[in-house]
Amino acid sequence: MMTSNMFDRPRLTVAEAAAYLAVSPRSLSDRGWRYRMGIPTLKLGRSVRFDRAALDRWLQRQQERRSRDYLDIVNPALVDGGMERGGAR
Repeated sequence: MMTSNMFDRPRLTVAEAAAYLAVSPRSLSDRGWRYRMGIPTLKLGRSVRFDRAALDRWLQRQQERRSRDYLDIVNPALVDGGMERGGAR
């Protein structure tokens, strides 16, 4: 049973991390999906755990990437000085 303070712990189970990230536990249980999404995990024996601080950093990167992608569509000059991605700086 999940308590209201489950997110206070540094390590989360699959069910807790899924609730924290607002994704299904089934998706988060899929190792291939986690790898494709770049979600940081900890393997403890047979158990998979999620470091809450690492998830927070991952969420921040996702938000920054989406903002950058949005700006690139709306006004490419605002992103990377108008240079294409992967180009020399």
